Amino acid sequence: MLDCPSHEKIDEYQEIFVFFDRQKIGRININDLGVIIRSIGLYPNEMKIKEIQDDYERNQIDEINFQQFLHILISLTNEIEDEIDIIEAFRVFDKEGQGFITKEELLYIMTHLGEKLTSEEADEMMEDADIYCDGKIRYEEFVKIMTELN
Repeated sequence: MLDCPSHEKIDEYQEIFVFFDRQKIGRININDLGVIIRSIGLYPNEMKIKEIQDDYERNQIDEINFQQFLHILISLTNEIEDEIDIIEAFRVFDKEGQGFITKEELLYIMTHLGEKLTSEEADEMMEDADIYCDGKIRYEEFVKIMTELN
């Protein structure tokens, strides 16, 4: 479920939307989406922006109204908040605060807590998680990679 922004945030988004509505028709060009979203202070990667644009272009939509724009912003904000929550969960296991956990710690987490993975699934995740092949899982990088894949 999408969390709704405050009235103040919606007003701020509306103001930015109106600024980029150059023709004053209540619509913005989907190709301007990346610039507009970044002007708000959200920084999704280019792949995510392209994915959103492609979704609209598949339906032959090249301009969006404020409600569509607001829905995009709410979705992006929720994704960012989910990413932050996952990183915070990893930090619980990073007792020294070094920004990583060991492969063994991640294996335990993935096979014993929450939605438990099978040993095979956990082994596959280990390969993806150990980016530098040093037995350390830099969880902020790992979470970014995993959320981009979803």
